[in-house]
Amino acid sequence: MNDKSFQVAINGIGLVSALGNTLNEFFHGLVECKDVQGNILIFDKNKFEDPVGAPIDSDHFSSDPEKRILEIGGTAIKNALKDWGRSLSDYKKIALVVGSGLGLIDELYYTHDSIDRNYLSSLGDKLLDCTNIKGTAIYVGNACSASSQAVSYGTELLTYGCYDIVIAGGIDIISQTAYAGFMRLNAIDNSKCKPFDKNRRGIMVGEGAAFFVLEKKYNTDSVFIHNNAYCYVIGCGITNDAYHIVQMKDDGVGIERAMEQAVQQSQLPKSKIDLIIAHGTGTPLNDRIEADVIHRYLENNLDKTCVMSPKGAIGHTGGASGAMGMLVAIGAFTYGLVPPVLNLTEVDSMCDIPIVHKQPQSHRVDVAMVNTFAFGGTNVVILLKRIEKGFVYE
Repeated sequence: MNDKSFQVAINGIGLVSALGNTLNEFFHGLVECKDVQGNILIFDKNKFEDPVGAPIDSDHFSSDPEKRILEIGGTAIKNALKDWGRSLSDYKKIALVVGSGLGLIDELYYTHDSIDRNYLSSLGDKLLDCTNIKGTAIYVGNACSASSQAVSYGTELLTYGCYDIVIAGGIDIISQTAYAGFMRLNAIDNSKCKPFDKNRRGIMVGEGAAFFVLEKKYNTDSVFIHNNAYCYVIGCGITNDAYHIVQMKDDGVGIERAMEQAVQQSQLPKSKIDLIIAHGTGTPLNDRIEADVIHRYLENNLDKTCVMSPKGAIGHTGGASGAMGMLVAIGAFTYGLVPPVLNLTEVDSMCDIPIVHKQPQSHRVDVAMVNTFAFGGTNVVILLKRIEKGFVYE
């Protein structure tokens, strides 16, 4: 992205979340500390005892895993295209880049039919079919970093001229597979998820989808033409710790490298970062390591930066979590507010960073960093830059 004749802009947003299906509903829910934790009703009752999480209203979507993920994902993609407001028929080369942690795997709990060996990698193609998009599907199955990596890859596809327009984002539904795995790791807090809290004990599972219409915006007479664009994707960093299948590396060096890659690509100094949307899962070790890295990386610039994580409110949405973090950043750009971390009552003294909690904070955000870290050691960092739109929070 060093060619400054254009920038890659987010021109349309579509989402489905436990807080609502528009940016306004989603962001209002975070700011007003709406509590959506509840019982998970779609699991096999013989396998789990009173599972809790942050599910989307099941009355609107099927409980069958394949139908559910396609309905939720298809709705988010269609909403993004509607928000964008143009016709895909004007474009020749179209890509849909779908990130998901577990994708279609929960359908294996329900079906007794034979499954084609390509089934688990077919989510992108199935979403193309159900949205009637005539283009190429690209599937990124990279655990919790999947949607951030989908946006990063989509940005590269535009930058190098591979496609004229890209719809990129991610989706995961509440998964029996994931829930069982997190229980086995003793990583679920069935009371409340409390990122960066002194008494945090683990994650809350969530679900949702968020997709973005990405386009090149060219520089004409030194003014970037952005029409109704929300923000620019100005930097992406991707590293891998190559350390452990589920455990984050203690020194956080891989995370710091991903941050620096994103900043270097943006050609902005790190002092310009106003907001960090932390991965902030609520697990004791991961939150501490991430806080250490943020503190070390920003050094003397911490006093002008806010940090928040939405997972206390919406739970861990798996492969969609990076896209959900991007929505928080875009909301902060739009409304000039940073939502608080829900359920955070006493910040852990070992997490010495400026975390917004208890109440929203008025804060002009021009540049936001979105962190996502995945099982297998993948670290993906996205930098977004605000576009002046003049909205106010109401």
